[in-house]
Amino acid sequence: MSEVKLSDQLGAMAIIDDLYQQQIALEEQLNPAGLRRKIAEKIKEYYQSRGMNIQDELIEQGVNEWFSDRLRFQMIKPAWHQRLLAKLYLKRRIFVYLFIAVLIALGVYFSAGYMMTRVVKDSIVEQQQAEVQLVKKIAGYQREFDSLSQKPLRYATSQGQALKDESAKLIAQLREKQVAFDRTLNLSESSRPALLDQKEYLAAIYQMMEKDYRSLGDTLTRYQSVASNDSRIQQVADARSFEQLYQKYQPVRKAFDTATYAVANNSPTLSADITSLEASYRDALDIHKLALQADSVVSSLNSLVKSQQDKETVKGYADAIQNDLSLFRVTQAKEALQQLEYLKQLAQTNLTLTIVDRVGEKSGVERTYDDSGGKTWYVVVEALTPQGRAFPLWLTDSETGKLRQVTIFGLQVPQSEYLKVRKDKMDDGHIQNNLAGKKPVGSLNFNYARSSNSKIIMEW
Repeated sequence: MSEVKLSDQLGAMAIIDDLYQQQIALEEQLNPAGLRRKIAEKIKEYYQSRGMNIQDELIEQGVNEWFSDRLRFQMIKPAWHQRLLAKLYLKRRIFVYLFIAVLIALGVYFSAGYMMTRVVKDSIVEQQQAEVQLVKKIAGYQREFDSLSQKPLRYATSQGQALKDESAKLIAQLREKQVAFDRTLNLSESSRPALLDQKEYLAAIYQMMEKDYRSLGDTLTRYQSVASNDSRIQQVADARSFEQLYQKYQPVRKAFDTATYAVANNSPTLSADITSLEASYRDALDIHKLALQADSVVSSLNSLVKSQQDKETVKGYADAIQNDLSLFRVTQAKEALQQLEYLKQLAQTNLTLTIVDRVGEKSGVERTYDDSGGKTWYVVVEALTPQGRAFPLWLTDSETGKLRQVTIFGLQVPQSEYLKVRKDKMDDGHIQNNLAGKKPVGSLNFNYARSSNSKIIMEW
């Protein structure tokens, strides 16, 4: 028989010891009362060996408390993350729902954020388009200014230059704001807060540009008004006959000087002053034509009339016309010119002053005055051309003082002449001697064939 190895023997003995210890432990667990008693006796012997007298009740209480917790499991408290994971696992259904809800909320939030960002970007694009249109309008205003500047002002140079300087300043400001707008627009922004700030900056710049644009438009309107007023005065001043009329007629000088002062100083009465100048110039043209016509008629009359008395008559009318024309009394001047033309026609015509001798018409008039009891006598006459046509005469009624054009009138004669005419008519119903006077060519007055003081009446 071979020898047994020590290592095998020791290994087997170790197993036997473990089994024995397990058997003892099992027996102790199966007999807890005996185990408690043995432990109590051992503890009491231990304290007695050290001279300590411990009561049996106290030892028994300690042993019982030990055995009461001896087989109880005491778990080590887990870490916070372990506890959190455990709670999450236990309540995983709730957290799944919460997680889904959070995902949905995040989706809605980011979708809304994207939409709002898109809205802001679209608003920025619209702002850019509005700015482009505004820049085009500004360029249009500038072209209008350049066009107007090609027509130099003559009478409102200082005011026009001030408006040009103001417009140049506004255009420079607008260019600066346009550069600022483009610089802000070109900023690379992606977050919604940054885009909102960009939008606000662009809106603020655009509002300032709009304000300057309106100011530029107002300046252009004022310059157009100044240029228009200046042009109206230039049109009058550049007229072919203006210089002559300006020198000759005081109302034209006064109206022109007033209008040029008003346009240079932006007078509140500017429009009315220019209108007055234009009216004065038109009146001066009419008056100048009247003056030329009057000069022509006067010249013709002076060559026609022979007597100094007639020349004095012509001169009186000519002076009256010149006075009326110098004061722009057009109506009176036209009336005087009409009289001159009448005198010219009168001087050119040979007339016979004949007593009216027709059935149904009076040949004489006897006037009785109730207040004084006096009487005057008139023969009714008419001026006839060599062809026998009645010639209208401008005469003044001695009773009323009114000037009228008539073909038949009463010529005052002494009673003796009146009686002669009446007797002549009563003889056979006709007036044989019906001549009352004659007016040859070149004369303005009648040579009476009967005694008369030249007083006339037009109504009887």
